[in-house]
Amino acid sequence: MNFVRDLCGETIKNLQKERLFKDFLRPDIEKGEVFPAIRNNEISFYYRGGGLFNFKGNVFSTNIKYAGVPKNSVTEDDLKRISTFVNFCEWYKNIKEQCYRYNRRKEVDYVAKLYQKSAYVEQAENIILLDIEAGWRSLDKKKKTDYVDAVLYDKDKGLLQMVEVKRYSNSELRSIDAEGRPKVVGQIKRYEEAIEKAYAKEICEAYYNYQKIVNAIFDRAVFAPKEPKLNPMVNLLIVDVNDAVKNTQTFTACVENIKAKLPGHEVCWDKKIELTELFSRPPCLT
Repeated sequence: MNFVRDLCGETIKNLQKERLFKDFLRPDIEKGEVFPAIRNNEISFYYRGGGLFNFKGNVFSTNIKYAGVPKNSVTEDDLKRISTFVNFCEWYKNIKEQCYRYNRRKEVDYVAKLYQKSAYVEQAENIILLDIEAGWRSLDKKKKTDYVDAVLYDKDKGLLQMVEVKRYSNSELRSIDAEGRPKVVGQIKRYEEAIEKAYAKEICEAYYNYQKIVNAIFDRAVFAPKEPKLNPMVNLLIVDVNDAVKNTQTFTACVENIKAKLPGHEVCWDKKIELTELFSRPPCLT
């Protein structure tokens, strides 16, 4: 299988014992600051769009950039004397700051605004952010893996919705591909083709398992697990759109051109985002 969401019972128990999880990550998850993403027998913890920590093989790890790189400029001799933060709990705040420093203003940083819409926060809403950076083996031979930025979930109806996120400054919103459409449209169509031809069943099975794993990790009924269905359409969220931009003819033309090439899709831009706006409801794949 190419799309797997799994975490064995032993790994879950070991994670629950870790002080880094109990005293630092879990409280931040429940505040909507950190987002946990289950993969194939590992779990990644994201902060402001960056991979803050990873738990695999019963060991926590982080990116070396976050665990010892100074904030100011350094000389070559300075680099020889740099040591890493060896105690993740003691240096937790510093590692978070470094993680944000390397990811701010990127598209993943804007996705991080949706962490507040996860299932883990107090009084979570019905439509929630279920997963981020969901990847599968690309059907395009020129690419190894495709990643969609966000996966939303309607808990009542058991419906999955995938969303691609692009900053307005990203040229793929305006650049035209060989088929005469904005490049982002070709990207979304590639994702939809892969879902329909190869991965719909795997994705639904993986996220059914995902719900049960989350309940086990947090030792409470975060979900009432049900076998989900998947919307075959991938919707688009355009971020970093300020008031000055959204009132221009250039912005309007950009959005209308994309909508014309993606009939039936939702194309939204960041304001006070409600997930229902990103959640279209055509017939779903089983």
